[in-house]
Amino acid sequence: MRKRFEQQRKLRVISISEVKLPLKSRDELPPILRALQHIYVTQELNEEAAKDQVKRYLGLARCLSEKIDERMLAIYGRMLAINQAAVCGVKLDRLEYFHRMLKRHIELVERMVVRGEQIPVEEKVYSLFEPHTEWLHKGKANKRVELGHNILVASVNEVFS
Repeated sequence: MRKRFEQQRKLRVISISEVKLPLKSRDELPPILRALQHIYVTQELNEEAAKDQVKRYLGLARCLSEKIDERMLAIYGRMLAINQAAVCGVKLDRLEYFHRMLKRHIELVERMVVRGEQIPVEEKVYSLFEPHTEWLHKGKANKRVELGHNILVASVNEVFS
């Protein structure tokens, strides 16, 4: 079951439900509502706030990546000391894979959000567990795009091949 979370709490913004509006005065409400509308509608204000949050996120992600580097070096040292390369090899391969994906994610987010680059489709990652997943345009009425794999199923004389 999905758990609901409040995004504004993570962004350290006062929840709109906690803001005290002067409900008895009609003269003060319209300017407040116009100001809120201006903040949400003005693209520059939204983009600047988003970039600041992304930069903070990237800092945390880089810190995590550095810690993973340190831990992996320690694990390699221990593994060599006790001659357990065969046993720990598969787990370390998976850890290295996800660490590479984290580094790639950091690079793509920085290029796209901070520098404003357009990322080519072949460089984008849509799934950590299936990196060969594609962005599909099937032309369905209710869904514009889907993630998955294009396959071709053909039948000749009622036999699928």
